[in-house]
Amino acid sequence: MRSKIDIRIMYLTAWATEDGRINFRPDIYRLDGTGFIYGQPEPVVI
Repeated sequence: MRSKIDIRIMYLTAWATEDGRINFRPDIYRLDGTGFIYGQPEPVVI
């Protein structure tokens, strides 16, 4: 039986680490501030 695998890719330009440090990286796709969300449906539980 073949089963599908749910794969999600996150594009982050800023995040915080567990020790509270904030990291920033350049937005090479220029998506920051655009509200861009693509292909983010809620997972279906079967």
